[in-house]
Amino acid sequence: AVTASSSSSAAALTARRRASRRIRVGLALAAGAVAAGGAALILYSRLQRLRRERRALDLLNWWCADGPAKEPVVECEVPVEHGHSGENPDLDVVEVPVGLVFECERLRSALRAHLLPESATPAEELDVELVEALS
Repeated sequence: AVTASSSSSAAALTARRRASRRIRVGLALAAGAVAAGGAALILYSRLQRLRRERRALDLLNWWCADGPAKEPVVECEVPVEHGHSGENPDLDVVEVPVGLVFECERLRSALRAHLLPESATPAEELDVELVEALS
């Protein structure tokens, strides 16, 4: 009777070990799948950003290819005269060639503020958003 009980407890222990091993292997596979999915998501987002930047650069080069006379323009209201003693300034509409927008940082920041007022995007992506806002 002692050997039957010890053999059944050994069989139960072996069965528990197998079940435990299956659970560990299953958890390791699930963790690997989650890690692979995360890596794929990171790679996909970087690829999308690179495609977006390339498209913006190609579009800007296409706009500026035939010189400043053929470039599209952005119309901006600028003060002609500053009001004296608290008056509102007179405004005039000025056409700014797109190529100039990307050459003058001060003008770029003013146009970003006008066209993308609530952008919380990193600085390197602002040009891409500005080109997209203009297209």
